[in-house]
Amino acid sequence: MSKTIIKKGIALSAALIIIGCNLIMVVEAATTPSTIEITGLETQSQELKSLPLEVNLMLPSTESDENFMYVKENPTSQQAFCLNIADTIKEEAVENKERLERKAQQEKVFLRNYIVTYADQFVGNPYVWGGNSLTDGCDCSHFVWLVLRDTIGYPDGYTTSKGWPYRGVKVNSLAEAQAGDIICYSGHVAIYDGNGGIVEALNRKVGIVHHRKADSTTILAIRRFI
Repeated sequence: MSKTIIKKGIALSAALIIIGCNLIMVVEAATTPSTIEITGLETQSQELKSLPLEVNLMLPSTESDENFMYVKENPTSQQAFCLNIADTIKEEAVENKERLERKAQQEKVFLRNYIVTYADQFVGNPYVWGGNSLTDGCDCSHFVWLVLRDTIGYPDGYTTSKGWPYRGVKVNSLAEAQAGDIICYSGHVAIYDGNGGIVEALNRKVGIVHHRKADSTTILAIRRFI
């Protein structure tokens, strides 16, 4: 704990700075007519109750933003004041975390739906075994890979239908599947639309389609990438 003696003719400003768990009272001074004793401290918030705080706080007047008044707090009220600020900061941190989590979830929902919307624009295009063009033709595994690459920037290279069950994050059941998840079948993969159906490059006869139910064929795995 450090003690500062400020002599006559001083204009005070006090600022509370919270860094992690440390509460630092910073007091700056320049000249005034009388001597005022100010105690500064740096401590962990859990130690506040045992420390003798005595600080002059310069607060804005309720009557005018340009008028200021010095309020000298006793140690008990200073401790309560500081602890109240610490509690407020904790509450704001929780609120900010929850807000960011909600925003992140909304962004994920948007991207998942966008995967389906993007895939739908190629419905009617041809199926080509080994093809890697969404417009000129592709097979089922290239279709899934190209759509994920174009929508969410999927970074991994191409894999066949045998490789997709081992990529992404496992989804336990169709009931838990969301739009944009990849449904893996024996020798086939498709994009789940979130409403029980799939978008897929099915075969040479029908090409890229969006009309079958996800469970119309036995599901081997469901994988999530966003």
